Amino acid sequence: MARLLRAALAVPTLVLAHQLVFLARYGSVYGEALAHEGHGPAWTDAVAAVAIGTLLLLIAAMAGIVRLARRVRNGSDRTGRSDRAARAAPVTAEEIGGVARRGLGLAVRLTAIVLVALTVQENLEHAAAGFGLPGIAILLSPEYPFAVAIVAGVALAVALVATLLTWRHTVLATRLRAMADRAAARRTSAALPRPAADPRKPRPGTAARQLGRRAPPAFLPA
Repeated sequence: MARLLRAALAVPTLVLAHQLVFLARYGSVYGEALAHEGHGPAWTDAVAAVAIGTLLLLIAAMAGIVRLARRVRNGSDRTGRSDRAARAAPVTAEEIGGVARRGLGLAVRLTAIVLVALTVQENLEHAAAGFGLPGIAILLSPEYPFAVAIVAGVALAVALVATLLTWRHTVLATRLRAMADRAAARRTSAALPRPAADPRKPRPGTAARQLGRRAPPAFLPA
C-alpha cells in the first residue's frame, strides 16, 4: 500500500517539478522552450490530465475528512446515539512530531524517485531531439538551474499535504470506531439479564422496618 501511494504521488510531483524546472530555466519564454524541445500538444494534454486528476483526488480526500469530522463533532455513532466523549482532543506535540517525521520520510523517497524519473525523461527527450544522451548528471548541469532543489521542494510540499490528510483521516476514523465500540458495549450491558433477588432474604427496607418496630435483642445494650 505504501509503495502504491508513493507511486501515485510521484506522478504529480514529477509533472509539477518538470514544469517548474523549465520555468526556472527559460523564464518568460518557458512555453516556447517546451514546444521547441518536443513538449507538444501530447505533453500539454498529459499535464492537464494529471493536474485535473490530482485536484479531483484532493477534493475527494478533503470531502471524506469533512464528512468524518462532522460525524465526530455531532457525537454520532452507527446507531445515531450521542457520545460526547469522542469529541476531538487537542493535538499533542508527539503527534505533530510523528506527522513531521512521516512527511519528511515520504519527501525523501519522493525526491529520489522523481530525480531518477526526471533524469531518465530528460535524457530520452534529448536523444529524441538528436542531442545525444547527456548522462545521469543532467540535472546538475547549468542547463537545469536549481533542478534538484526544485524537485526536493515540490516533493516536500506534496509529501506534507498527503501525510496531513492521511493522519487526519486516520484520527477521525479511530475516534468513530471507538464511539461504535462504546455504543456496542452499552447495548451489550443493557441486554445482560440482571440477577434475580433471593426470595429467602428479606429486602433491606423490610428488614430495617422490622428492626425499627421491635425491641433490640437481649444481648444488645438497651
